[in-house]
Amino acid sequence: MKVLIKLFAVVMFSLLGLPQLASAQSLITESEYRIYGGLLEPLSSTVTDTGSPEFLIVQPEIEKVLTSPISIQLMVIASDSAMINWDTFKLAYGSLRFDITDRFLKLAKKTKSGFKVDGLEIPEGDHRLQLSVRDSKNRWGAREFVLHVSKVARQ
Repeated sequence: MKVLIKLFAVVMFSLLGLPQLASAQSLITESEYRIYGGLLEPLSSTVTDTGSPEFLIVQPEIEKVLTSPISIQLMVIASDSAMINWDTFKLAYGSLRFDITDRFLKLAKKTKSGFKVDGLEIPEGDHRLQLSVRDSKNRWGAREFVLHVSKVARQ
């Protein structure tokens, strides 16, 4: 019986693609894209707390089709006299919100107001990402966006 269970697991993982550990500069793997990235419904209107932190995506230009590798630069802007609680920063992938925070933080450089990372490998396709963070007044801010990645640069 144990042999059958192991055989079943091997077959299922080979068909579905087991999420692999990302390579040195890979933010999202091909298998993660197959599992978590293919569910692109319209972006939800994220409801955040009044006066919550806001995200500014400095790089890349998310309206354009991108080619991998890409660079990402994020700024987080606090309201009034609040400070950003960086320990609460989260980055989630796909409609199922697979947590890739730790991977992103290992690759990114912390700046005074956010994060910057260059040379990220992201598979071809449409990739939904959600950023979230709390401030010192415990207000939750979030932003959801999609990166459109192609193998060939389009004008």
